[in-house]
Amino acid sequence: MKIIKGYNVSADIIRILAAFFVIFSHSTDRFVLYTTLKTSSAWHVIYYMNTLSRVAVPLFVVLSGYLILNKSKIKNIKEFYQKRFSRILYPFIIWLIIYYGWTVYWDGTKLTLSFIGQTLWGANIWHLYFLIIILELYLIAPLLEHFNATKTKSQQTILFYSLLSLSILCSVLVLFHINIQTNSLTIFIPYIGYFYAGAYLRDVKVNKLWTILFLALYFILAYITNIIADGNTSTFIIFNFSPTLLPMTLCLFLTLKDMHKNFGTKLLTGRLQKFIDYAGRATFGIYLLHFLVLDLVLKYFHLLPWQLHAPLILWACVPSVITFLITYAAIALMRLLPYSKYVVG
Repeated sequence: MKIIKGYNVSADIIRILAAFFVIFSHSTDRFVLYTTLKTSSAWHVIYYMNTLSRVAVPLFVVLSGYLILNKSKIKNIKEFYQKRFSRILYPFIIWLIIYYGWTVYWDGTKLTLSFIGQTLWGANIWHLYFLIIILELYLIAPLLEHFNATKTKSQQTILFYSLLSLSILCSVLVLFHINIQTNSLTIFIPYIGYFYAGAYLRDVKVNKLWTILFLALYFILAYITNIIADGNTSTFIIFNFSPTLLPMTLCLFLTLKDMHKNFGTKLLTGRLQKFIDYAGRATFGIYLLHFLVLDLVLKYFHLLPWQLHAPLILWACVPSVITFLITYAAIALMRLLPYSKYVVG
């Protein structure tokens, strides 16, 4: 197979990894919360792996900035908004309806206008909160791109570090009982730094040595996060933009963004390229569908934490693998249907 002209294999690798991390995080959250097993070494291993996967949503945001914040994508603001919003808004509405229906069926929730209003205003809409963040970031994308096009590199650097500082500040404010994630209008603010970072870091060259160093930092920061959080799933340090998870995300992004350049071009040829390309385009649908599939997998495969047997580490990881494969297959079939872009992107 010939190399696809202009194809960015590293971007698709990041997409696929982030999609799997989302599933793995949601799957193993149940294991982490089952503190009956906290004295076991298996619990600590899974907890560490769970922390490694928490960079999933931020990684998607960084990648979005990396791909979108450039002149070729924002030539005409009106066209930019029409294209980007149509790709997100229709699936958002459709999947909101699906998941509201699912919570009535699966959890026995009583669906009322008050419940819908509260969940939408509070961005408490399962994993779909990510779509609100992306829609709001798209609104300011032309402004950020205009800044990049008209300002010097030093000014861009000042904005880069200022926005990252704002992100970290938003996590620390929780210590003072201020949480801007509880409002749909402000939920995107901590992610502006991630979004801009994608564009700022786009041209940063990362050689093999720095790739290894960034990867090592990613693992070290995950360990530090674990030590501080100690299993607490509500502490500020595990927020997507905390003082440890923010640099974790950027380190992993820098590790992966030039992967094909640093470690050969084998990923650009043959059937593997075809799979990576197709799987990369399916990740949005995988993200949308996975929560529903995960519920079914955990129940009908009897893989809830209190149902697991030795080896615990293996069985705790199995649900995420099964869910990813089933979801990928389902999205591949759905994309064969007409108008599927309005459902799975």
